[in-house]
Amino acid sequence: MGPISQLIRLNPGEGPLLQKRVEYAFRSGDRSSMVDAYLALARFFETSGSRDKARAVYGRVLEIEAYNPEGRAALEAMDDAERRARAAAPPPPPPAPAPASEYVDLGALILGDEDERAPTTRFVVEEKEPTGDEDRDFADMLAHFRQKVAENIEAEDSSSHYDLGLAFKEMGLIDEAIAEFQVALRGGANPLATLEVLGQCFVEKGQYPVASRVLERALRLPDVADAELVGVLYQLGRSHEAMGNSAQAVELYERVLSVDIRFRDAAGRAEALRGAGRAPGF
Repeated sequence: MGPISQLIRLNPGEGPLLQKRVEYAFRSGDRSSMVDAYLALARFFETSGSRDKARAVYGRVLEIEAYNPEGRAALEAMDDAERRARAAAPPPPPPAPAPASEYVDLGALILGDEDERAPTTRFVVEEKEPTGDEDRDFADMLAHFRQKVAENIEAEDSSSHYDLGLAFKEMGLIDEAIAEFQVALRGGANPLATLEVLGQCFVEKGQYPVASRVLERALRLPDVADAELVGVLYQLGRSHEAMGNSAQAVELYERVLSVDIRFRDAAGRAEALRGAGRAPGF
């Protein structure tokens, strides 16, 4: 999955990103990618109420793939809806002078040459000409997206920051995920869940001492049983194992196994450390 597609996963309702995806698909010349990109954009226009734009983009889909089932079904549904609306509507008033043209400029539509920028709670990423380097364009869009997060999501909105952290983590953007989890934690997010995933991020970065400090904070939370700490204990065991603290790692893995004997690879890791003779007493 390319970087633009990854950013669309993070903010799937963002029109400019979908338009960029169409641009890249068109440049690639790959018919399947073009169809997928146009369909995603058409769905966006349809759900946002821009039916004329959606119709134009679905029409483009059928130009590329004449028997595309989604494109054909969408256009047929639009035609049926318009026929029902005309049948139920009262007689129309005398017609106004016809506009010079009802042509929808698909190029302008894709490239976003519109001046309508009404206030909205939807993030709008500043339009820029693509450089042809998708990684560079992705980095630029990500910077703008972070700016929009700062402008539109209050620091106290811990739930939104936590969800953003999870999305960044799934995309492999670990530094961005860490930043969001830290904001979520300061804003009052569930401390156990947030500390666990934050510690896991530092484990994935190989920063084991930092991960240990974060995860140990979770162990000090009041009234939390091992059954709730199993993920924390496992990540802390990974950290101690990586730092060469084998005895501590075995002890932590055993606490995991006492709750869930099949949790990830805790049993194998504990057994390997015992077999290596690095944990005293075995």
